[in-house]
Amino acid sequence: MRRAVQQWPLLNRRLGALRPLLGRPAPPQRQPLNAIRTGCVPPPSAALRHGAWRMFSSSVSACARCGHAHNAFVFVCEACGALMPAEYGDSTHFSLLGAAPKFETDVEKVDETFKALQRVLHPDRHAVEGGATLELAEAHTTRLNEAVSVLRSPLKRACYWMELNGHKILEEDQRITDMATMMTVMEVSEAMDEARTQAEIDRLTEENKARVCGVESELAVIFQRSDFTAARPAVERLQMFTRIGERLDDWRA
Repeated sequence: MRRAVQQWPLLNRRLGALRPLLGRPAPPQRQPLNAIRTGCVPPPSAALRHGAWRMFSSSVSACARCGHAHNAFVFVCEACGALMPAEYGDSTHFSLLGAAPKFETDVEKVDETFKALQRVLHPDRHAVEGGATLELAEAHTTRLNEAVSVLRSPLKRACYWMELNGHKILEEDQRITDMATMMTVMEVSEAMDEARTQAEIDRLTEENKARVCGVESELAVIFQRSDFTAARPAVERLQMFTRIGERLDDWRA
């Protein structure tokens, strides 16, 4: 009994390390945007006209400047280069960045598309026009930043893919039941508390990145067979390791 009582401080300290890791990540929120009058930019290059500019959704949108009809939402009119109205309809983060609608995503290609669109849509480029054109550029940039933020993050992308398929994940009343993961998190938290050099933190960071990659690969297989029940505990583990990664990034000697 005396030994058990003596271990309580250590147990409480370990549980305390877990508390900041159990919160639900802020879900990606789509900001409500009203349709804004179209602005104008130079026509896109041929490569972009048939690549990053074409997004896949079921809505039909017409350019307010030239009347050209698009079978899916595009940020910029393929005919005249005008900024299209901010009517995103049923566009997803995947479609906005020209990515295939699946969890397993080529993040490098997503980044390439993002940078190409960002160069054209950035508000600084439209500061001279001002007014409606500037507002439209700001709206598109906000929507673009939201999409790339989700697709770059394995955790946010997993949660988003679950929600797109009708499965809520990481609810407030959800309880983590994976004791092995909880023990790993507590051990890493203790190692962080005891660390005195950046080299120690770098080692812990590399180990944690390997855990994140492992869970991401596991989820890719699970989502291929649409087993959302099996995906839930994997996403929970991914959340824990992601939070540990954030703490490691914030570590200071």
